[in-house]
Amino acid sequence: MLKILTFTLINLLSIQLGFASVDDGRSAIKSRQYEKGYQAFKVEADKGNVEAQFQIAKMYQSGMKPDRKFKNALIWYNLAANNDHSVAQFNLGLMHAIGQGTRKNPKQADAWIAKAYKNAKTPRETMILNMRIKKLAVYGVKTKY
Repeated sequence: MLKILTFTLINLLSIQLGFASVDDGRSAIKSRQYEKGYQAFKVEADKGNVEAQFQIAKMYQSGMKPDRKFKNALIWYNLAANNDHSVAQFNLGLMHAIGQGTRKNPKQADAWIAKAYKNAKTPRETMILNMRIKKLAVYGVKTKY
């Protein structure tokens, strides 16, 4: 019984510490300390934290990393997307739709966007995806949605 209690306590503590690091990363990004934010996210991303993987991908895609590389964004979005992160799935679909970091691939784009809709956890997430789809249409990107 003591072993189970100890194991549970250690797991809960490690989960709580993981969220603290992601929160630390977000705080650093808000204060424009991008490298500090990246390091906080990287520690958690390497442990498999999906939100941290997504945040790193966003940093690469948006240019918060000095070496803005869309291929790195694709790698990190893939990691998060394969763990059912709906916004990562959508962004991955977008990158395939416009050919950012990869060749244009409408079939791949539609597949990722479909997964994003399937994995949207709240009506708010679905609404955000719908708004992004409308924005894509303004830029001439065609999808099934």
